[in-house]
Amino acid sequence: MSTTPSDRREFFRVDDDVIFDVQPVDSETAHKSDPNDYGDGPTWEILEALAAIDHKTQQAASKLSPENYTYLNLLNTKVDLIARHTVFSHYQHLPKTRISLCEDGIAFKNPRMLYKGSFVQMRIIFLPRFVPIITFAQIIRCESRENSYNVAAKFFRLDTRQQQLIAQTLIKAQQQSTSGP
Repeated sequence: MSTTPSDRREFFRVDDDVIFDVQPVDSETAHKSDPNDYGDGPTWEILEALAAIDHKTQQAASKLSPENYTYLNLLNTKVDLIARHTVFSHYQHLPKTRISLCEDGIAFKNPRMLYKGSFVQMRIIFLPRFVPIITFAQIIRCESRENSYNVAAKFFRLDTRQQQLIAQTLIKAQQQSTSGP
């Protein structure tokens, strides 16, 4: 069975609620700066560290017996609960935003017009695991719609870790949609 490009685009795209912030940046910043310089200080660094530890925990869990897996899962849940109460509370007041995500780009509603070809810096926190990504993107489309703008952007200079986090987010969302609620 062959798939057309539009079929592939639909298959690899998911709609998700995230904590999301987007800010325009100039071309030189997007080309030469590290997007991580635009984090939120120590709190953002803790979010990144927790996401990395969670990823390593998931890798280790595949090698465990069912009893040990259950224990590790309970322990991970406990750590998540403590982290939500401390670190995550810093971000929970921010509104959730619906985005459409694929491996190479993102679509979202924005209150301001963003010009085609311009650059933005994005801070995305994927829910419910609070996995953070900071990256640059280039605007490929911005259309006016009912008091806001529908924006499409292509990720710019994603590093390997960011690509892996986005791919994992897509895979998890697809697994959840095929297995039901």
